[in-house]
Amino acid sequence: MLDIKNMQYLEAIYRLKNFTHASAELHVSQPAISAAISAMEKDLGFKLMTRTPQRVEFTTAGKNFMLYVQRMLEDYKKTLMAADDLSQVAQGSLRLGISPTVGLNMFSLIYNSYTKVYPNISVHIQEGPMVEHIEKVRNGTVEIAYNALPDDPSVYPEIEIKSMGKTSLYAIFNPGHHLSKYKALPLSLLEGENLVLLNEKSLIRKLILQKCEEDGVVPKVIATHDQILSMLHVVNLSNGIGFIDSSPNCSAAGLVKGKFVLRPFDPPIIFDVGFIKKAHTKLSKAASLLVKMTEEYKNKFV
Repeated sequence: MLDIKNMQYLEAIYRLKNFTHASAELHVSQPAISAAISAMEKDLGFKLMTRTPQRVEFTTAGKNFMLYVQRMLEDYKKTLMAADDLSQVAQGSLRLGISPTVGLNMFSLIYNSYTKVYPNISVHIQEGPMVEHIEKVRNGTVEIAYNALPDDPSVYPEIEIKSMGKTSLYAIFNPGHHLSKYKALPLSLLEGENLVLLNEKSLIRKLILQKCEEDGVVPKVIATHDQILSMLHVVNLSNGIGFIDSSPNCSAAGLVKGKFVLRPFDPPIIFDVGFIKKAHTKLSKAASLLVKMTEEYKNKFV
């Protein structure tokens, strides 16, 4: 008879090559296991194995059959883990920080997937730049944040990071801007240009000003904003240049498609994005489930 219990018997025998050892591991009597295997062979219509006093040898048919058994047992294990996740989160809350730029796909994941799979978890979201979220993770205002990651984590010993991948910095401006003719921008082209930046806590601002200083480029910062939509609005009105940490086929595309031009830099300006949590603390079940789901969908994020 083919059921999970009998397949577990079979897997143990296949792995240990010994009925006695399988019996001890499974805490099932050896006669019970022997009877189960004989019944399986009868149902299947072929021999799974041959037994000698020293060991068990699987037949060719038995070895081929085990490929399917192992796959079914692995699927069964995953099913049990998923059921355990669902059963343990009957209710709860998650205080989550999300970047207004790199975190745009996280909003979609939260409301299209996470809250539907775990409807009894209440998610409280706080938007903000990286440095602000690091401080909120430190003081417990948020449990975990999804944002750009510091290029030198050792500067922040009170946090731990988990990278979900890398993304690139893009310049963004009106279609009629004189730089729109370039497919990729050398940083030198920002010399004397009007820049519209996010606030001082934004990694985007830090990166672009740092790169300009390293290359001896002197741009003009004409405005600073806390919100990406405000930044885009002023880019549009002033014919200036803003910056966004996403490529055209990633998270910010919906905001800018058909309205602005996005251009990468040459060479590219690349940085890590992912989760920020307080060091030496265990995540709640709700936060752990979000990290796990993000890993499963991570190819859609960066």
